[in-house]
Amino acid sequence: MSRKLDAAIADAQGYEVVYAKTYERGEIRENRNMPGLKIYDDCCMGCPCYSSDAYAMLELDRAMKERGWALTIKRERYPDSFNELYNVEYSRTYMDIYYEVNTETYEASANTLPLAVALAAYKALTGKDWKE
Repeated sequence: MSRKLDAAIADAQGYEVVYAKTYERGEIRENRNMPGLKIYDDCCMGCPCYSSDAYAMLELDRAMKERGWALTIKRERYPDSFNELYNVEYSRTYMDIYYEVNTETYEASANTLPLAVALAAYKALTGKDWKE
């Protein structure tokens, strides 16, 4: 999984994501007057690694809780194997104008927990499935 998912999640949260080009020997020319996150190639400065880092995953979950989303994690372990599958869902309950209680639920599955949480958060923030 590339850093495009991390950048898309940061963009969906309202951060300004700035894509920059790399130059020789991995150097980057940055515009110091431009606010926002600097993302280039497969490397990223300033954008958390939501899809691969557990600490960044917890930061993402905290930001989602502030928006009213609740996280549910289910782990499936296959017998005779060390493989695991994480089924994650973000859900939010709200009341509409007719005073009916509604629930939105977005689910995602992956073989690592940070990736599953990142995919579910992207789906909850944008309403679309992630496509690379």
